[in-house]
Amino acid sequence: MKQTDQYGLNQWELSDRIRMEDFNADNLKIAQALAGKMGRFTEIHTDASDHPSSGTAVNHIIKNWNEWDLFGLFFHPKVLPEHANVPMRVSMDCNDGQTTTHPEAAILQPYPLLILLFPWHDENRLVEGLIIGGGTKVFRMSFPFKHLGFIRFIPTEDVEPYFSGDYISRFGVR
Repeated sequence: MKQTDQYGLNQWELSDRIRMEDFNADNLKIAQALAGKMGRFTEIHTDASDHPSSGTAVNHIIKNWNEWDLFGLFFHPKVLPEHANVPMRVSMDCNDGQTTTHPEAAILQPYPLLILLFPWHDENRLVEGLIIGGGTKVFRMSFPFKHLGFIRFIPTEDVEPYFSGDYISRFGVR
């Protein structure tokens, strides 16, 4: 029986005997090849909105930070044209069960951005990460991942509405 050069998948000819074991072996090779391409990457959730708002927040980020090496968030804001020059504040809400604070991670131009957080499988690590887009910012918060509640995006000035909608995609690496 012939096999493909790259993955060694079976290529049957009319004279070959077709066996279930050969199909199972091919499926295993394909699964391993795909896992090598995707690795431990997981798409978590995607949201889109076309509703005007003065800000937006991403909640229910991760239930168990101990399961993740990396968490990523693509944020594509649709800022109203008349507010295109108003910077955007990015804050990380800390909720320790008794109080909630909203420490600022960055002030950026309201362009699409990528936020990468690095829990390294430890919910007790301090929240640290990188924001790319609208200006790049490396940050470290004064609280652990287990207290991270929301990531908020709001204008630095009192304008309403600021967004005409947004697109948010969350992903992670286990």
